[in-house]
Amino acid sequence: MMKITVIFILAVFLSLFIYRYYSRTLNDNKYIAVVDGEGITRQEYDKEVERVKKFYLWSKQDYNRIASISAQDILDHMIEDKIVAVYAKKKGIFVKPSETQERYNAIVGDNEKEYLEKLSAMYGTGKDDFLKKVEKDILSEKVQKLIGQSLKTWITEEKMNYKITIF
Repeated sequence: MMKITVIFILAVFLSLFIYRYYSRTLNDNKYIAVVDGEGITRQEYDKEVERVKKFYLWSKQDYNRIASISAQDILDHMIEDKIVAVYAKKKGIFVKPSETQERYNAIVGDNEKEYLEKLSAMYGTGKDDFLKKVEKDILSEKVQKLIGQSLKTWITEEKMNYKITIF
């Protein structure tokens, strides 16, 4: 009887410790989703929602089109991006800063100032955000080259192999 009581008490304390650790970690960082231990923060999500809204308003698309893009669609896209990033990390695939800068230079050409002004008007983002997007695009291209099939198809199949938690 004494062993059962001690085991029960240890189990309760261990459970409380685990719960407290994970709830503190997740709440402090304000994750809204986690893909295999890699989180998507509320701040990242809110920024992406604003970027999408700003683009559709800038492009003067009708309100019904803007309204049809749900918060879940945006989160799903972010989760898909995270799956690619997690896979790349597991496979040792990365993007060198020089690759990102080279692609950036090819895109903006000699009109960097005008291009960044247009980005700001269209998406509400600046150079740093655009560089992150360029890096993400290059990473996606590298993963697609490795897997040898459509990234969209691969992600749909691959989702089942990842632990995805949405809060």
